[in-house]
Amino acid sequence: MINIKAITRIDCFKELGSIWNSLLQQSESNTIFSTFEWLYTWWEHFGQDKRLFILLAQEGKDIIGIAPLMIGKKRILRCVPIRVISFIGAGISDYADFIIVKERERVISLFFEYLLKKKNLWNKIELRDIKMGSPNLDVVQKELGKLGYFSNVCSVEKCPYIEINGDWNKYYSSLSKNFRQDIRTQYNRIKKNGFIHRFSSKEKDVDDIFLNNLIDMHLNGIAGKNKVSFLETEKGQGFFKKIVQKFEKQGWVTINVMNINDKVASYALGFRYGNKFYYWNVGKNNKYDNYSPGKLLLQHMLKESFFNINIEEFDLLRGEENYKFRWTKLERKNYQITILSDTRYSMVVFKAYDFYHSILKK
Repeated sequence: MINIKAITRIDCFKELGSIWNSLLQQSESNTIFSTFEWLYTWWEHFGQDKRLFILLAQEGKDIIGIAPLMIGKKRILRCVPIRVISFIGAGISDYADFIIVKERERVISLFFEYLLKKKNLWNKIELRDIKMGSPNLDVVQKELGKLGYFSNVCSVEKCPYIEINGDWNKYYSSLSKNFRQDIRTQYNRIKKNGFIHRFSSKEKDVDDIFLNNLIDMHLNGIAGKNKVSFLETEKGQGFFKKIVQKFEKQGWVTINVMNINDKVASYALGFRYGNKFYYWNVGKNNKYDNYSPGKLLLQHMLKESFFNINIEEFDLLRGEENYKFRWTKLERKNYQITILSDTRYSMVVFKAYDFYHSILKK
C-alpha cells in the first residue's frame, strides 16, 4: 500500500538529504536542478515567505516518490491575493519534476488526489519547467482528464542543446560558414592588436572574492540591456555563492575563463552532472566586447566537451537567445501544468481575471 505524507518543516526537509539524491539517480528526472543541494539551498535563500509542502509517496518504510512542492502567494489584478502550489526552485531552476522510482502512474494519481483533498490550501497549481520527454508528463496529462477541474498543459520555454558525439570537426563544420569566419576574425583581431589570450578553468578553491568578481562582471555585462538577473538581489547573490560552494564539494562545478592580456574578458560557470554539462551563468568584461570573448569561450568549452568521453550533451538551458541557435538547431521544450481550484473564492477571482482581460482585448 502506498501512502502520501506531507513535509512542511525545514528540519524534516533537511533529514531527507541522506536519501534524496539516491532516489533522484534512480528516477528518470535526474537533473542537477532536482538535487537535494540545489533545492535545499534555494529554500534557505528564497523560502522565507513560502510554505514547504513536499509530498512523499511511501510504500511501507520505503520512499518511492517525491513531489518537491511549496505554497506561495501571488497577486492577480494587482491586488487580489491567491495561493499557488509550485515546484521548489521555481524561477531559477531550469528544469523541475516529480521524483519517482516505481509505480509511476499510481504515485502521480495519489499525489493529485492528496492535493485535491487539500484544496483549501491553494487556489492554483502551477508546475512549470517539466522537461519534454519526462515520463511523468504523459501520466500527468492523463490524470488531469480525470480531475473535473480546469487544467491544461502548455509549453513555456525552449532549451537548446548540443549532442556531444566525439567528432568535433564534423560538428564544427556543420555550423554556418559566416559564423565560423566571424570566430576566426575575432581571434585574428586579438592577435593583430598584440594581445595574448588564454583559456583556463577552475573547479576547486573558489572563494568569495572570486565569486564577487564574477557577479560584478555578470551585472555589468547586462547593464542597460533590458535583462533581469537573480544576481541583482542580495538573496540571489547569497544563493549563487552557496550553491557554487556546495557543488564544488561534489565535483559538479566548473568555471571557465577567457583572459586577454591577463585580464578576465569573459567567464562561464557551468555544472557537470551525470553525462551532461549545464551552461548556467555567464558574464563578460565590456572592455573586450569588440573581440566577442563570450563566443570564443563557448567555442573553447564545446571543443573541450567533444574530447571528454564522459559528456554526452551540452545543455544551453532555458532561453531563446539568438546566439544559442548559432551553435545548434536542437531544442527541447519545457512544459507547465496548470490547475485551478473549484473553491468559490477561486472561481470568483479567476472569472474576474478572465473578464478583465477580455475587456483589454476589445
